[in-house]
Amino acid sequence: MSYASHYDALILRTIDVGEADRFCILFTRECGRLAVRACGVRRPRSRMGFALLPLQRALVSVKELSGGCLVTAASSMAGGIPPGDAAAFFRAECGIEILLALLHDELPLPDLFDATAAFLTRSSEGDHIVVAFTLRTLFILGFLPDADAHFPAFSVQERAFIDASRHFPLYPVPVLLSLENVHSFCVRMLQEQ
Repeated sequence: MSYASHYDALILRTIDVGEADRFCILFTRECGRLAVRACGVRRPRSRMGFALLPLQRALVSVKELSGGCLVTAASSMAGGIPPGDAAAFFRAECGIEILLALLHDELPLPDLFDATAAFLTRSSEGDHIVVAFTLRTLFILGFLPDADAHFPAFSVQERAFIDASRHFPLYPVPVLLSLENVHSFCVRMLQEQ
């Protein structure tokens, strides 16, 4: 008999399956990226339906079966993108796409989980939050080189932004007037991966 494991999870992506099921890609603090199936959550009276929406945070119980992982319970937690903010949703989607491209299954990364949770809640602040989150993600995964040694063309403000982003959300991230240089640097780093 298998027992359910409980996870603090961010719902990165959902795909509707069949008449009432939903396939979810979760990012958990305890075991990293996890693919699960939630049966019946799209029914009108489902208790788990609201908790398993994209870009939200939830406490999820998962049972591992021979055919994959199944969600047995889910409840919403504080966090996720602010409701009704289309710009925040777009920014959050951009950051999550980067995360999905770089994450591997079942690799626990609690620092990246915390940064992702903060990124989702702060996604309404502006485009600089997406760039800061990208830099933090690259830093945690070991893909971010030292900007001073490799890219001396950065201004003092851009270097301060990169340094603060390495510790996002612990340090306040300054707002840059132009994100163009730092954004193209992030694009180059992502293309290498």
